[in-house]
Amino acid sequence: MNVRLLFLLMATCALHAGEATTSDLVASIDGEAIHLNELTIGPLVLNDVATRPVLVDRVLSFNDCQAACYGGQVRGRIALDLVNNRTYVSAAIVGVDLTALLAGLGSTAEGYSGRVDGSLEVSFPTDDVRKVEGRARVTVSNGNLVEMSFLTNLLVGNVGNVRDQDSAEVAIEFRRPADPGDGRAPRDSIIRLSSARVTLPQAVVLISGNISLDGDLRLLVVPKVGGGVLSQVWFVGKWFGAALALASSRVARVVVRGTVSRPAVVLNPFANE
Repeated sequence: MNVRLLFLLMATCALHAGEATTSDLVASIDGEAIHLNELTIGPLVLNDVATRPVLVDRVLSFNDCQAACYGGQVRGRIALDLVNNRTYVSAAIVGVDLTALLAGLGSTAEGYSGRVDGSLEVSFPTDDVRKVEGRARVTVSNGNLVEMSFLTNLLVGNVGNVRDQDSAEVAIEFRRPADPGDGRAPRDSIIRLSSARVTLPQAVVLISGNISLDGDLRLLVVPKVGGGVLSQVWFVGKWFGAALALASSRVARVVVRGTVSRPAVVLNPFANE
């Protein structure tokens, strides 16, 4: 391990435990660059990690963070408030390969492809990341997303799909649920899909709902299929395509339950999450 990084970790622990004062250490944590060949954060692996740590008023900041990540780059800043025991993360994700990312997270990557870009602004108790709060925005471009199980079970399926032309835009909120008020510990945060739009060459699919940090799903999926596709599916001709397209958002909407690894898809035209 980098000697400077080892000292930095020891200093951080000492500050957090109250065994050293800021004035004793500030001269040693002054923005000089440190480098790691590899850093593992949960299931994610970052390579060629570089940053500049600075300690000011018992807030340890890792500025100018950069790392290679699954074919792309992650850039940002991490700040550890040693007084209030809270960590703040601000990051930009550029050009990450979707297939490699899914494989790295332990999910099936077969049939998926695309470029992932996005931004992240979150904070959480330093000793409990499951209490995370904040927001993120993610886009997928030049992708193949129609293999998602809840899409292949809808009208759109693989009809007319052309590889590497799918895209997605997702707005995410990390929320803390309300305190149950019965003496039980507050639950972990949830991932709220406040706006998710998957665009296929001949259809658009809207997704909303919640995902728990354990992967439990509670989603509503609503397809908006173009008339041309519907006329092919139903063999009723182009004159009825527009009317069927209007109806598709009700007829084919589904709720998705279960887990990320084993989703359960149920057709429900009256569903509202």
